[in-house]
Amino acid sequence: HLPGSLNIPAGKNFVTWAGWLLPYDRPLVLLAHPSEVEGLTRALIRIGLDEVVGYIPGLEGYAPGEMETVPQITAQEAKALWEGKEAVILDVRGRDEYLAGHIPGALNLHAGRVLAHLDRLPKDRPLVVHCAGGDRSSTAISALLAHGFKNALNFTGGIRAWREAGFPVAKGEELVEA
Repeated sequence: HLPGSLNIPAGKNFVTWAGWLLPYDRPLVLLAHPSEVEGLTRALIRIGLDEVVGYIPGLEGYAPGEMETVPQITAQEAKALWEGKEAVILDVRGRDEYLAGHIPGALNLHAGRVLAHLDRLPKDRPLVVHCAGGDRSSTAISALLAHGFKNALNFTGGIRAWREAGFPVAKGEELVEA
């Protein structure tokens, strides 16, 4: 993705994510297919994000050095970081999902609220971000990267992959400090 950009898929929850994560006081440029631009722009205007100044139709033509990538880690790699207490595990699922089962010691901040709680997150050690499968964590990580968190790792497969590997899962409330 482009440095500083936010990954908000143009699906049914686009406006919700945009309202949570996009700044209302800055011009916006969409990365979208030309056929989607008008509809996305109208949706943004309806929620007060009315400074859409342009769009980019695709990433073709950008050099690899102009792009930013998010490191992806597996359940086994996440477990190694968790066991070594080297990383903060950030669960960006909803509260009910977290209470129903989470990685022991994981900090729970809903993906749409991550930017409101940046002060709770470290920049000096790995930040393993996960959700149920990868969509919400990808969006949350793009927001974190745009705010200087170069330590974010996307745990591919999320809690599903963790459970499938047979790793420990806690239920209920936990008091967790990052």
